Amino acid sequence: VPCLNSPEWSPYVPNSGSTPAPRFGHTAICHEGLMYVYGGGNKDTDFSDVWVFNTRLYLWGEVLSKPPPSRSWMQGVVVGSDWVIVGGARNSTDTIEVWKWPIHPESALGGWENVTMGGEFLSGRMDHCLLNHNNGSYVYMLGGFSYEQKGPINDFVRFSYRLG
Repeated sequence: VPCLNSPEWSPYVPNSGSTPAPRFGHTAICHEGLMYVYGGGNKDTDFSDVWVFNTRLYLWGEVLSKPPPSRSWMQGVVVGSDWVIVGGARNSTDTIEVWKWPIHPESALGGWENVTMGGEFLSGRMDHCLLNHNNGSYVYMLGGFSYEQKGPINDFVRFSYRLG
């Protein structure tokens, strides 16, 4: 974890407990002192799990929610108190699915909700850029890679996200 007071990395070792399996292509967000990690994969497995790391107590725990189907290379942002993920790939197939999960203690056992999007149809994508500026009601998405199109995507779009 980088320290802003010194330009070097230092180990961040959890105190105890289980930790997520090694993975790549996952997405993570921070919200109120907690880091949440969803999905990704490794050589043998695609994950659909959610893990939380308490940055104050140095503890990992698996969140027993009902997450979206496994995927890698999706992107996620926090909008209000929701974690919104977009796109990703599984089994060499892109998706443009949008999922949201309310991040608060009483939602820990709740499921994710697939958000039905209107407007212009977009290509499925992975490894794109996703941004919510100043926790506003717009989420911006730039580019990515498409298996279907066999290459990079060159678009910049936004979608309106209703808070609450």
